[in-house]
Amino acid sequence: MFFHDLKYQEIPDLILFPLIGIAFIGGLITNTVSLSSMVIASIISAIIFGGQILISKGKWLGEGDLYLALGMALILGWQKLLLAITVGYLIGAIICVAVLIKKEAKLKTKIPFAPFLVLGTFFAIFFGDQVIGWYLSLLTI
Repeated sequence: MFFHDLKYQEIPDLILFPLIGIAFIGGLITNTVSLSSMVIASIISAIIFGGQILISKGKWLGEGDLYLALGMALILGWQKLLLAITVGYLIGAIICVAVLIKKEAKLKTKIPFAPFLVLGTFFAIFFGDQVIGWYLSLLTI
């Protein structure tokens, strides 16, 4: 998905729908993410990504980003999903600002978003527990 979206600015349904199915079944079988966390994360991804698609009439994000976020929700659960989305947007913002400063793109230039979501997902998988634990410790001071 990372490289396909970079090259073609689309995420094929042939990848997305199996991802969603495998993530859901895998989560149930392995019990790595509770069903309630999957449901909450799915609602969050639908609100965040579906809302952006509706508000922008598809100019900001595509349907593929929504389905990718649903797959992320099923894999990560709601807490890590929020972390992955935040990290994805931060990485995307940093890269987009750098590209704009270097004048390699303009404000209207379309930039694929799935690579940033994939990076955010990997970050949440490998560092999510530590980051969430650290963040929650700040709230309990």
